[in-house]
Amino acid sequence: MALPTILQALADPLLLGAACPERGPWRTWDVFNAAVYALPMNAEQTALYRECTHRSAPPASPPREVWAIIGRRGGKSANAARLAVHIAALTPHPYLAAGERGIVAVLATDRAQAGIILGYTRAAFEASPLLERMVRRYTRESIELHNGCAIEVTTASFRTSRGRTLLAVIADEVAFWRDEETGANPAAEVFRALRPGLATTRGPLIAVTTPFAKAGPAYDAYQRHFGQDSDVLVWAAATHVMNPTLDRAVIEAAYRDDPAAAESEFGAAFRADIGSFLDHEQIAAAVNPSRPSELPPRPNTLYHSYDDASGGRHDAFTFAIAHAEGSRLVLDVVRHRRPPFDPGEVVREYAALARQYGCSIVRGDRYAAEWCAAAYREAGIVREASALTASDTFLETLPLFAQGRVELPEDRTLLAELRALIRRVRTGARDLVSHPPRGHDDLANAACGALVAAAQQGVAECLDDARVVGESAVEEFTSPFRGVDHDAAWAESPWSDN
Repeated sequence: MALPTILQALADPLLLGAACPERGPWRTWDVFNAAVYALPMNAEQTALYRECTHRSAPPASPPREVWAIIGRRGGKSANAARLAVHIAALTPHPYLAAGERGIVAVLATDRAQAGIILGYTRAAFEASPLLERMVRRYTRESIELHNGCAIEVTTASFRTSRGRTLLAVIADEVAFWRDEETGANPAAEVFRALRPGLATTRGPLIAVTTPFAKAGPAYDAYQRHFGQDSDVLVWAAATHVMNPTLDRAVIEAAYRDDPAAAESEFGAAFRADIGSFLDHEQIAAAVNPSRPSELPPRPNTLYHSYDDASGGRHDAFTFAIAHAEGSRLVLDVVRHRRPPFDPGEVVREYAALARQYGCSIVRGDRYAAEWCAAAYREAGIVREASALTASDTFLETLPLFAQGRVELPEDRTLLAELRALIRRVRTGARDLVSHPPRGHDDLANAACGALVAAAQQGVAECLDDARVVGESAVEEFTSPFRGVDHDAAWAESPWSDN
C-alpha cells in the first residue's frame, strides 16, 4: 500500500490533518510542500508557485535543496515540523541499511526556538492516534519511531552535525543562527558538515528563514538560484501570502514604525540598508596561518593595547595588542575571558600583559569608565577612554583591511566576529557597524582598537619622517649661503641698480 503524500497527510484528519484541521488559509503552504516533493499542481497552484519562485514550471523531480525566504509569522516553524513528521513517519527510505537509524535533523536558532519546533512536532504525533502508535519514545530533543527513524530538534552547530545518516535536514531561521561561543552565524559551516550525511540517502536540505542582511548562505542562495531553473529551489513570499490570517493592522503598524525593518520582517526582502562590513576575502588575506597565536614582545618596538571591558555576567572581557612595522599593522595578542569571571582579576591579568609589551596605557571604550580606570590604576596602568565609539573604530579599520595592511593571527573567535559584523547605512549620518542580532563583537572591538592605535602611530611616524626630510632639504639648499654678506653680494650683481 502506497504511503500518503504530504498533501494527502495534511488533508487526512487521522494523520497530519488532526493537528491542522483548517487548511483553507494555508493553501500557499500546500503549494510549497508540493514543490518540495515535486507533486503535480493544478492551474491555481502553478500560478502561486510562479509568483513565489519566479520560475515558469513546477519541478519535475524533488529539488536537492529548498530555501524558503518568508516573512515573519508566516507559519515557517509549524510547516517545518509537519515536514519532519511526514519524512520520518510517512516516507519510504530505501537507502537505509538493515538496522541503520535514519535522522531527520531539525536545526533551530537557539534552545527556545528548538523547543517551539519540538512542541509542534510532538503535537502532530499526539493529535493523531495512527501517528502516535509509531512513537517508541519521546526525549528532551528527539522523537524516536518504531520504524528506525528519529526526529532530532537541536540548535545549529557544526560540531554536532557530523557522523549521522540523515534522511533530511530542516533548518529554521538560518539568517539568525548564532554560534554560542562566538556569536557568529555558523550556517555555512553547518551545511558543509551536513551535506555529506545527505549524500547516501539523497535526502533534501530545506532551509526556511525570515531574511535579514544581504550576506550569508540564504542570501547567496537567493542571489544564485531565485528565478533560475536548477536543483536548488528558492521560494520567496511575504507574510500575508503565506499566512493570510495574520491581522493586517499588525503589519501596517510595523511599516509605519520602521519601513526598512518591516519590509524585511513581513515583506520577505533582504535589507538594503544592512550588509556585511568586511569582505571575507579581505579577512582571509589578513590572516597569517604560519605565525603563532601570540607574538612575543620585541625590543625597540612600540606596542598599543586596547580592551573591551565587561562586568563578568554577559559579555566577554577582551584585550588586544598591536604594533606598526612601516605600513604593516600586526596584531600581536588577542585574549578574551568569557563570563562568569571576576573583573578585577581580569584587569590585573591584562595589566601584567600590557607591562610585558611596554604599554603603560590601555585604551578602551567608555564602558564603566571610572571603574575601569581605577582598577587599572591599582594595577599600575593608565586606562584612557577612546574618543571613538566601537562603530567608529570598526570604520577606521576598513581602509586598513582594504589596503592589505593588516596581519591577524588565526584566532577562530576573532575571525568569526569580524566576518559577522554588519554595516547599517544611515541617511545623513555616519554608517553604523555592529554585531548582528544575538551576536557579539567584543574581541573584534579590542583587536580593531589596537590596530587603529598602531595605525595612528604609523601616521605620526610618517609625518615625522616628512619633517626630517624637509628640514634636511632646507639644510642642503641653504648651507652654501651661510656666512655670506647678502647685501654686498646683491650690490655687486648685474641686476642691482648700483
